[in-house]
Amino acid sequence: MTESLDRQQLAAAASDARRGRGRVEPNPMVGALVVREGVVVGRGHHASHGGAHAEVVALADAGGQSRGATLYVSLEPCSTQGKTPPCTEAIIAAGLAEVVYASVDPNPRHAGAADRRLRDAGIQVRRVACAEADDLLTDFRRYLTGEQPFVLAKWATTLDGRLATGSGDSKWITGEAARRRAHEERARADAILVGVGTVLADDPQLTTRAVEGPSPRPVVIDPWLRMPPEARLLENATRVIVFHRSAADSDKQHAMRSTGAELRPLHLIGEQVDWRSLLAELRGRGVGRLMVEGGGRTLGSLLAARLVDRVQVHLAPRILADADRRVLEGPLPVPAMASALEVEDLESEALAPDFVLSGRLRKLHY
Repeated sequence: MTESLDRQQLAAAASDARRGRGRVEPNPMVGALVVREGVVVGRGHHASHGGAHAEVVALADAGGQSRGATLYVSLEPCSTQGKTPPCTEAIIAAGLAEVVYASVDPNPRHAGAADRRLRDAGIQVRRVACAEADDLLTDFRRYLTGEQPFVLAKWATTLDGRLATGSGDSKWITGEAARRRAHEERARADAILVGVGTVLADDPQLTTRAVEGPSPRPVVIDPWLRMPPEARLLENATRVIVFHRSAADSDKQHAMRSTGAELRPLHLIGEQVDWRSLLAELRGRGVGRLMVEGGGRTLGSLLAARLVDRVQVHLAPRILADADRRVLEGPLPVPAMASALEVEDLESEALAPDFVLSGRLRKLHY
């Protein structure tokens, strides 16, 4: 096959890969095709964080037709054990004759390793540059060189922008389908963060329940340790991390530690959370994907710090018109519309009766 046709197949794989946007991060979006005698006999994409990789999905789709065929993949296959086994071994076992990939693994620890492993196994390997495939790696490259997890900010709101009633009631703004979608996101996250106001208002469990999957590690911003020891999330099998001020009452610190929670110092810039420091600590603890669920001040503060990668807004067809405005609340006034945060690559998903809007937050330093 000519290099021009190779690029067409790789571009098609890259197009499939984009179906995983918002669900696979911090992993890269990847797509793969199995082609036999010029005909696509199998295709796949990486659909969720921790789920099967594109190559494995495509090979399963092709079945026995993989033997002697060519695998086109937008990114050099993985060669190490992670949340899933290395794709190189599945490729070798499938009996493929050739592998064509577009982009070298951006991680310097793994770059070229799959290429060598497959060649050593007798498979013909070629790299063909493809702009569409390379574009998929923009966020992943930043993640590799950064000091924070991939951050997803999620909230549910009424049509008039309320996160809760004036009394703090927010159960339930959205319907069952949208709540299930939220639990899917929890299952993909390594940790889930809320402010203490959310704990006091909702007494959440912060576990994955509506779908199968692991529960993320709970993280609470609680400067003065107002969270009661009987809070439900402290019953979580996963140890809760609580960030607090060093000046918090010592008796409260002792009481919180007695629940099994891990207490960590909350660093501030003035009176605001030093989000870069906090996120760097979570990244150092192996948190690759962080989900932030509330409340309004916590979300507003983090958004204002411009450290959110993606937003997901669950929009309910309800209007509260409440005098007590329970809304996203940043730390400072925004002087002009030109200073507004902008969301790119906006997607809409209908989950009757609600809508889920998601997109990437534009980074000023891109």
